[in-house]
Amino acid sequence: MKRIIGVVICAVIIVSCGEGKEEKGKNKGENFDKIELSKQIEELESVLISAKNNALNLGTAQEVIVAYKEYAKQLPLDIMTPEYLFKAADVEMGLQHYGKAEVLYNRVYDNYHNYKNRVMCLYLTAFINDNHLNQKGKAQQIYEKVIERHPDDKLAQDAIASLDLLTLSDSELIEFLKNKNKGQVDSLN
Repeated sequence: MKRIIGVVICAVIIVSCGEGKEEKGKNKGENFDKIELSKQIEELESVLISAKNNALNLGTAQEVIVAYKEYAKQLPLDIMTPEYLFKAADVEMGLQHYGKAEVLYNRVYDNYHNYKNRVMCLYLTAFINDNHLNQKGKAQQIYEKVIERHPDDKLAQDAIASLDLLTLSDSELIEFLKNKNKGQVDSLN
């Protein structure tokens, strides 16, 4: 009799543990639906830029950033995750949230080594520091990292050009651009 009671108790414990695991999986599926969120992102992207004046729709911009980040949180290894994080960074740039954009670009660069725009993420962090955050020293370090780590990428050449311009004063930059334009006009004649 004790044996039967022991077997029944074990069976009840096993069944109740199994049901808890199924419930957890079921609830997670109910809370996150990849297809539904993908559709939501697509809809938000379709109205992100106003057709009237070709400007960023600010309310939609915030919503799409949240959707991109939620997708990345729920599916960090999904093939679309680095693309959505890259797009979120682009929208943050459009909103002039340069620090947030930099964080997102770094996240993609550091975590998604096979992403097609990975080097672009690194380059853009340098660009942000150079042109928007006035962190010339940090920008220089990142441009140099682009050149060192990705010498065969087209952006390495852009980084070299950016480094050359980084040290110029405003008056030197104006003179440089005048000379460059003059050279282009002369070559057309």
